[in-house]
Amino acid sequence: MGVGDDQAFSWSEVKKDGTFQFTDVADGSYELKIPPYDQQWYVKSARWGTEDVLEKGVQVEKGNSGGTLEIIFSKGVAQLEGTVTDGDKPIAAAQVRLNHEPATPYNSGGGESTTTDQNGHFLLNYVPPGKYRVIARIPSATPDVPSLSSEPQTVTLSERDHQQISLTLKIPPANN
Repeated sequence: MGVGDDQAFSWSEVKKDGTFQFTDVADGSYELKIPPYDQQWYVKSARWGTEDVLEKGVQVEKGNSGGTLEIIFSKGVAQLEGTVTDGDKPIAAAQVRLNHEPATPYNSGGGESTTTDQNGHFLLNYVPPGKYRVIARIPSATPDVPSLSSEPQTVTLSERDHQQISLTLKIPPANN
């Protein structure tokens, strides 16, 4: 999928020998998006020549005769588990979101999210290893009431890692 004002995309089917080819690609900056085939796999690295595609995308310019895009997959996804509370009270139905840290225009689609259960517990399976910013929030029900958010936490997950965190939301007392 393209990045920037001129959104464009192209796709290619992978041949049995592992190769693929894009033709007639318009000039621009492109983000690598691979539809999930199996949640246990993730893109471990992607390189266009010497450039890290997951960090900088792919730049296509006139006169560029092409190149090789090398993509490496791994089955080493991680898990992040935790709780969202207000003091010692669990918060049900809070949204928990992971975003790449630092976020770039080329990794914006990789964030994971879930909702807490009745005990304030959440579990994110199949998270690609990396550094993430984690936040919990309760969206506002009306425009005149602000949404509530936890302080963001940074977590770094390794392959096959399982980490636990706690996030705290301060819910103001109800006015009766």
